[in-house]
Amino acid sequence: MRARFFYPSRGLIVIALVCMLVGSGVPVTPFVQSNFTAAASSAVLPVTPHTDALLQAAPSDESELSQGSSDFFLEMEVTPQRIRAGDPITYTYRYRNDTATTATNVRLVASWADFGKQGERTGGSAADQFCLEDPDIDPAENLFPCDVLAGSVVGPTITKEETQAATTLGFSIGDIGAGQSGEFQIVLDTNRTIYPEVDSAQLQLSGSASLFVDSAQPVAETTIAGLVVGPLFSLTKALNPESVLYPDEGMFAGEVAELIITVGNAVEDPLRADAMDATNVIVREVLPRGSEFVTPTAPTDFPFLYIPEQNEIRFFVGTVPRGQQAEIRVQFRKLNNTDDCNNLENREYLATSDEMPIAVDNLDPDANLINTIGIAGERFRVPLLLPVVITDIEATPERVQPGQQSTISISVASFYPEAITNLQLVYDIQTSGYYITETATPEPSLYPTDIQPGGRIGWTFDIDGTDDYNAPTELTFQLTISTTVQGRDTAAARFIVLEDETSVFPSACLESRNGAARVERPDSDTIDIEKTVNVEARAGNVYLLEDQGETVRFTILVDNPSNRPLVDLEILDTFPEIVGGSFDYVEGSAQPAPDEVLTTEGGGLRWRGLTIPPSTDSGPFEITYEVVVTGEEYYDFCNVVEGMLPADNQGFELRQPREVCVKINPDIEYIKEPATQAALPGEEVKFDLTLINNTNNTYTLGLVDYMLENGESVLEFVRVDSSRTYGGNPNVIPDLEEFDGTLVLWDRVTVGPGGRLDASFFAKLPDGDCPSNGIYRNQVLMDFTSPQTGNNYLVERTPPVEVEVQCINRVVEFDQRVLDTTEVGLEDLFTYEIRLRNRNGVEAMNNARVEFIMPRGFLYDSPSANGSDMADRPTIDTTRPDGRHVLTWSVPSIEASQQYLIRFVARAGQLVGTQQALLRVTDPANQWLLQCRSGSLCVPEGDLVYAASTVQVKALHTAEPRLILPGGDCLATGQNLTYQLSLVNSNQNTEYTNTTIGVTLSLGLRYTGLITDASQNAILLEPEESLGPNGETVLTWQGLVIPEATRNGSTQRDVFIGLEIGNVLEDLTTRVSVISPDGLIPLKEDVVDPGVELCDPGNQTNVLAVALEPNPAIAEPGDELVYQIELLNFNTFQLNVNARAVLPTPFSYVAMLDTSGVTAPPDQSGQQLTWNNITVPPRTGSGDDTRAGRVVILYRVLIDTATEIDQNYSSSVSITQNQAPQVELEDDRRTVNVFVTQNLESVYLPLVIR
Repeated sequence: MRARFFYPSRGLIVIALVCMLVGSGVPVTPFVQSNFTAAASSAVLPVTPHTDALLQAAPSDESELSQGSSDFFLEMEVTPQRIRAGDPITYTYRYRNDTATTATNVRLVASWADFGKQGERTGGSAADQFCLEDPDIDPAENLFPCDVLAGSVVGPTITKEETQAATTLGFSIGDIGAGQSGEFQIVLDTNRTIYPEVDSAQLQLSGSASLFVDSAQPVAETTIAGLVVGPLFSLTKALNPESVLYPDEGMFAGEVAELIITVGNAVEDPLRADAMDATNVIVREVLPRGSEFVTPTAPTDFPFLYIPEQNEIRFFVGTVPRGQQAEIRVQFRKLNNTDDCNNLENREYLATSDEMPIAVDNLDPDANLINTIGIAGERFRVPLLLPVVITDIEATPERVQPGQQSTISISVASFYPEAITNLQLVYDIQTSGYYITETATPEPSLYPTDIQPGGRIGWTFDIDGTDDYNAPTELTFQLTISTTVQGRDTAAARFIVLEDETSVFPSACLESRNGAARVERPDSDTIDIEKTVNVEARAGNVYLLEDQGETVRFTILVDNPSNRPLVDLEILDTFPEIVGGSFDYVEGSAQPAPDEVLTTEGGGLRWRGLTIPPSTDSGPFEITYEVVVTGEEYYDFCNVVEGMLPADNQGFELRQPREVCVKINPDIEYIKEPATQAALPGEEVKFDLTLINNTNNTYTLGLVDYMLENGESVLEFVRVDSSRTYGGNPNVIPDLEEFDGTLVLWDRVTVGPGGRLDASFFAKLPDGDCPSNGIYRNQVLMDFTSPQTGNNYLVERTPPVEVEVQCINRVVEFDQRVLDTTEVGLEDLFTYEIRLRNRNGVEAMNNARVEFIMPRGFLYDSPSANGSDMADRPTIDTTRPDGRHVLTWSVPSIEASQQYLIRFVARAGQLVGTQQALLRVTDPANQWLLQCRSGSLCVPEGDLVYAASTVQVKALHTAEPRLILPGGDCLATGQNLTYQLSLVNSNQNTEYTNTTIGVTLSLGLRYTGLITDASQNAILLEPEESLGPNGETVLTWQGLVIPEATRNGSTQRDVFIGLEIGNVLEDLTTRVSVISPDGLIPLKEDVVDPGVELCDPGNQTNVLAVALEPNPAIAEPGDELVYQIELLNFNTFQLNVNARAVLPTPFSYVAMLDTSGVTAPPDQSGQQLTWNNITVPPRTGSGDDTRAGRVVILYRVLIDTATEIDQNYSSSVSITQNQAPQVELEDDRRTVNVFVTQNLESVYLPLVIR
């Protein structure tokens, strides 16, 4: 029978924490988790208490966190224990009524972290765990209903509640009789994309349950949490440097490159807790573009399958244990083609295994060899080398004036190991230059035959190979060009492989190169044309005339900054063509006289054949002419002058002027004022409008008010103030085309020089809320009749004459959010932010009442020290029926247009899932409108609307203990093993400080020391060692810090300790608890505390096995220790025996332990202790389930303070049998030593046992 891991039955163990008030030293009454029945004891670990609640430790023998009334029992179980992403999870819920009366109206609410309900099964669901809820799905075919699993109910009938929250499932159990129990199951699907990955956080799945009995507050709650496991593939690729000629630079097409693919599984240190062995590993390699697979000539390390039609190779690697890796070698040849000329690279190669999630639902495994998700490898490329390269094209000089010469040098280098023959280099000459005959070296085989710009020149040549990539063979080719003022300065050289080539080399990807001389045309060759008007008043490029028929003189200036004349320039000045206006040319006014006076369209002037001398001689060339301007007032009349160079352009460029405009602009003054600049919704505002005629002419005018829309909101005309308004009531026109708002028009009347029009009216702001920016704009316009044409039109001044009225709605918007995170761990600290925004731009709001409803189980901790305007603690109401805490603040003042922030630190609860907080703000004076900010999460509760925020609560920090057994058939006395505890923190926002670890080792599992070299993240702090009340060893680490997770992964810390098997016969166990004031740290979901089962001693029959074991085996004078006598009966009949123990001389008997199988004290005679008539029961069971009858005697012993040190003290036990027949005694373990020394650290930790 081999030693094997075993997991003790779920003894429901409670750890009670004795917490101390911070800084006071006064003990606080401990909170005891009271819904479990104690089966064993556990160390009490001192911790820093929470601000508002005592820290509660996890049960030490299972992965559940439970709390509630001792009257009701609730637990969860999850299967399978090792979860593959994309596989279903079954949650089992067990409950029991431990009271003496029937419980009525019993409900159970289940919740999960990252949970969702959706209409179809998609493995890429946004939720980590989900069920299917869609009326279109046939219930008979729905494997994951958002309901109880059919056939799983034990006990009372379970009914799904009709009203369900989005992130939970509620069920009605009804009545549960006294002592009655029941259970049911729910099956969830999981997201197939949540598998473990290197450089990503370890993902934990978790669920919670709450049991309610005729109340809104739960009587029991429980949470289960853990990691998703799988291979942690890392896939890399490297070039075998021995396979190509120049591995440091790359490879030539035609070479065969051997690539080494390394597939690793969790090869980083430390070994991650979510890693597992990978079986049936397949690596899929896709052929790089433009290459071919070279079939190996020798046997490969792994079988492979080449699939030409899919351009891929599949390697069957087999098993890759975690912490190990495998190497695959594959060969490719880059072909001489243009498919990917830069690199030998395949953008896809991946690894998968049977442990990876199914890639597509219901995929037939026979249809494809790979039906699980693959992990892509890191990108890798081998640069492709060109055999021959144009390395440079240089022009000397590089910059030339038109007419100057430049020598073009083209450099060519060969990196190829072999000579290249009969290759042609061609150069396409720039079109701003021409080749000068007989200047090329060496002699070209191709060149231009006439003296024209551009053309092609070429050389046919051979070039030797090289055996050093850094010392290529080089050649240089040259030619000389003469430049011109016309054409483009672009030229390029390239290779041409002639059809009769005599050498074969990879030529498909040869590259061209650009290079040319730059012909610089000086800035002095740019002709500028400018146009001016002899009018002083202007607005931008518009010149303002006061009256009709004014004569205007235009001046055209042509500036030639060069040192040579421009010949044959043409100037065209086009007059505006507009109805109601004209430019009438004044005959004979133009200097020089135009060659043509245009009479079509709007008219114009044209000058041809102008010679423009250099401006340095006589200044800019000047053209003047006059026109008489008539037309409708307030319209722009624009004319454009255009210059045209001669066909050969003579090396000149032309910069055209912008258009010039004139406007007949009578001086009529606009005035507008509001009676107030701010008003409440529904309030009336008075506006005053005035027009004043400041001209010497009489005009027909009318006042117009234009009330512009603000979104869909506009001022409402109410009435005129007749005491200040000319004429009668105005015409009010809403939504007139081309106007976004309402026009208020008074009659047009005649207004002489100096005359004015006045009007006043009242408009009302719309009722309800102010618009988004709260501003209403109001313009004054003029209704004008043109004396020239008699047309009527509205005139707006530039810039507009307008006023603004600020809407000062008494509105405060509120919302809330969780700062810096979307997920928190169990009992983590995090920050809420409440935002209050005063939308009133004038008034402050005073004494706002802020009410914040925490999620159930959440606690207020403290005000935030960062950025909060509120430093006071809130009033906390805990009387709400559902148990949620309600926080209340009074905000003294929120200033106009300002924001007020309340930030506070909260502690999350012990239930996982989406947790929602609610916020409401009220005005005790009932003068302000308080509303949830638009765009935030606003939810109704009854007749009220709250601002909400959600946060995902997850088990982000877990502990995983395990035993590492030595090799061999079984474990026996004296053999060593290793205990490993892995703490995994996937919380990127919380560092778990002051963490305390307690490990309890059953008597006989000896602690031999801390192992510090097992991992780079091993904890190096030595534990405190103490003796438990039942003789067990208690190891305690305090003050540990587990850093927050990195952005791309988790933080893991490991404890490794050495253990030795003592003189024991059966069942050694361990227990661990990990606690921190920064949050709960439960065991991983699929893990319970491990133990080790020893081989059965001696024969299976006719044997009584006897063992004596002390703890500790090393002690000091004055110490107490515990001895254990263990009796194992392998017979089918019971035995009656006497046991006699002999103590060393300085040792004295103290007392029996309460948990001893024999509780009566022994008969004492000197150093001899005798227990008479001990009944050892027979073995039970049969086959593999056979268990020996067992009796354990536990007694405490004191070492005399005068005991000599540094020597062993021997103790022994002997057995006499009181029955026939006599059985054989297995006596290898009946004598033990205790080594007494000094200066051992002794720490005693009290225990609380239920």
